[in-house]
Amino acid sequence: MNNRKIHHLWLDAGERSSLYNSTKYLEQVGDFLYHVKDPIDFSNRLFDAIELMDKKKVPKKDVAKNKHFVFHLLNWGAKLMQSFPKDSDLFYLGAFLEVKLPEMWTKFSFFKMMKKLFKKVCSGVIKFSKKVKEKIAFQYYLKYPDSYQDLFKAPIAC
Repeated sequence: MNNRKIHHLWLDAGERSSLYNSTKYLEQVGDFLYHVKDPIDFSNRLFDAIELMDKKKVPKKDVAKNKHFVFHLLNWGAKLMQSFPKDSDLFYLGAFLEVKLPEMWTKFSFFKMMKKLFKKVCSGVIKFSKKVKEKIAFQYYLKYPDSYQDLFKAPIAC
């Protein structure tokens, strides 16, 4: 599904009112994301949906009310971590999302930055250094100490 199809979900949601429109749209996107199994495609569709929500000025309270969409959004990092090898940049990008997304999900600028970073990591333009990976792992440890050992084999280096 490309950005045009994400936009059509918005149109299919109805034009009666912006509240109806955004609520219905979020339900449809949440349902659609459930069926996207490829984590890279999932990420790209999520970026498309968030960009359209920003463009259409969907209120954050509407987003917060839609548990299905919020579930997909807040589990995005875990999806990346489960899908890629533990030493890969996409695994660490997922760990970064796990740490930052709960506090940053309402900031569109965060998603713009993540989209650029995601595309550069996927295309191989950016490779995380060992130091960056250690910092992400350390931040993960601070937030989720119980699951750290299961996900990161080496002890904390910071």
